[in-house]
Amino acid sequence: MAEMTKEERVVCALSREEPDRVPLYDLVDNSEIIQHYAGEKLTLENAHDVIPRALNRVLDTTRVWMPHAPGRRVDDRGFAHERGDWWNEWQVSTPFHNMVELIAFVKDEIERLEAWQPTDTDAELKDALIWKERFGEVVIPASTAGEALSDAYILVGLDQFVYLESEAPDLVDRWLKALHARTMRRLQAQTRCREVSPIAWVFDDMAYKGRLMFSPRYLRAHRVFQNIA
Repeated sequence: MAEMTKEERVVCALSREEPDRVPLYDLVDNSEIIQHYAGEKLTLENAHDVIPRALNRVLDTTRVWMPHAPGRRVDDRGFAHERGDWWNEWQVSTPFHNMVELIAFVKDEIERLEAWQPTDTDAELKDALIWKERFGEVVIPASTAGEALSDAYILVGLDQFVYLESEAPDLVDRWLKALHARTMRRLQAQTRCREVSPIAWVFDDMAYKGRLMFSPRYLRAHRVFQNIA
């Protein structure tokens, strides 16, 4: 078999066909490894160039993941985040403190999601094409999107999400549907994303140690991964 390009190899594997070899994917956050393959010291200032250069030498596909300076920030919805190192950020506080406030927050979120319409798709495409050029032959996803379930429970915290599901299951169902509909409007607006890549990521973090975090029955009821088209 002739040697494939990285894109051919990735598409072949995703098509459930046999490529010339297994395509390699990873997210690399080890600065020493990045510096080894880039042949240059990694800094926050040069990361946008050094990381793609390093990964182009060893991977077939990855997604854009860049380091940022440690610190604390509060986003526009009132969630506080802390970053202790270049790579990892943790949500440390929420704008709600009890179930009444959480329910009010989710109701506001549903209104915001239902009113949302895609904008600046040309700007998003331009940014993605810049990353494509930097990563060279490495395949990066044309678009990424979380499944509604993970978007919801990661935002409010798994424990609070479970309590909310118990207290207001109809509200959770409305929320998941609004999240999914917003995601689909965004993806469908990206009509030129094939210029970036032939693949897209739609993901959900729902695995635990040896089993799922949510039952198959729950996943089927909320049509997780069944509505993406």
